Amino acid sequence: MGVCRSRSSRRTRGIGPKDSGSDLPSMGQAIAADGGECASGVFVASPAWGVSVADTDAMLRAICDSVLDAVVVVDARRRVRYWNAAAERMFGYSREEILGRDAHLVLAPRRYDAAMARVFRRFAKTGEAPQIGKTLELQARCKDGTVFPIELSLSAFRMRGQWCAAAIIRDVTARKQAERQLHEDALTLKDRTAQLTRSNRRLGREIKKRQEAHEALRREQQHLRRLVELHDHERRLISFEIHDGLAQDLAGAIMYLASARSALDLGDAEAAQLFDRGLTLLRQSHEEARRLISGLRPPILDDCGLAIALDELIAKWRGRGGPEIEFINRLGEVRLSPLLEQTVFRVIQEGLANACQHSESQRVRIELLPFSHGGARLVIRDWGKGFDPRHVREGAYGLEGIKERIGLWGGEVEIHSMPGKGTRIVAKLPPA
Repeated sequence: MGVCRSRSSRRTRGIGPKDSGSDLPSMGQAIAADGGECASGVFVASPAWGVSVADTDAMLRAICDSVLDAVVVVDARRRVRYWNAAAERMFGYSREEILGRDAHLVLAPRRYDAAMARVFRRFAKTGEAPQIGKTLELQARCKDGTVFPIELSLSAFRMRGQWCAAAIIRDVTARKQAERQLHEDALTLKDRTAQLTRSNRRLGREIKKRQEAHEALRREQQHLRRLVELHDHERRLISFEIHDGLAQDLAGAIMYLASARSALDLGDAEAAQLFDRGLTLLRQSHEEARRLISGLRPPILDDCGLAIALDELIAKWRGRGGPEIEFINRLGEVRLSPLLEQTVFRVIQEGLANACQHSESQRVRIELLPFSHGGARLVIRDWGKGFDPRHVREGAYGLEGIKERIGLWGGEVEIHSMPGKGTRIVAKLPPA
């Protein structure tokens, strides 16, 4: 039911006696006049329309008693003047128990005493108060002393020379309980959300760690597979060299010596010639065996150091013809760790072979420089046909071998090349 303040302070006309004291008239006399607007926000009929005041009073009482909210009217001295059935159910007081009693002393908690005294002093004089025309949330006390939350709407009207207040009161206990439960549920949800967020973060970190571990394992597997391929490639190269060189020379030497032996038995004059040829092949095989051993692990590298081993390697390539080779050694005679020296030697050996055999360059330059307190920096440069590093053909074991060897040391390798612009390989090897 709505709450309103009467449009004017006029007294009711033609529906009963004039002001005669503090007692209020009937509901029809108190709230309606000439079909005017009432404190409850509805319009009621007047005797001018053929409806008696008694009928109006009965209708208004029936309406007020049928609503679910408590309807209470108090005068300027806070005495209860109207009390509907919903108010009886809400507060536990019957009409006979409450009418004429101080509404505030009976129904309000004591903490409101001082404030209500000030409000009603002002209200009795002016009909005004901060609470008039507003909906407030307060605490109320029922007959058994239980305090419960209410929603209170107030309107003012003047009757028989004094101001009265009409209150629409709603018990909001269920709503407050629902709000508290909703708030508790929201806090629980917030807490659960925070827990889930933390769990998701931990799970995300675990997933990331697992992904990183999986990726590291995948890279390691690829790396090991590549090493196996490189080792297999080197073994095949060695087998080819032994088959095409050393094995054939040894087979030829055996044949010659066997023939020479037969010729000697027959007294053939050519036996000495056959014997000499077999001896020559055996000597060549011996040299080939030394070369293969040198290819696997150059003895000069252990005996004389990296600088002299590189000088000998470059001298052999110069002896084969091909491009002009420039060697710049700024490392001098400094010895590195044995494994690091072997890595440097193999990288230069591979890079020099690529440059001399595939680049078609007329000039190759090799630089050996110190790096990072015991490491080495290599630069292999040619001015040949070059290539696109993004599209290196499969089976290009030379460049891959260089990358793998440098990677095993935790070093860095940069390969700069463009078609027609030559190739520059820069490798940095940290100390062992």
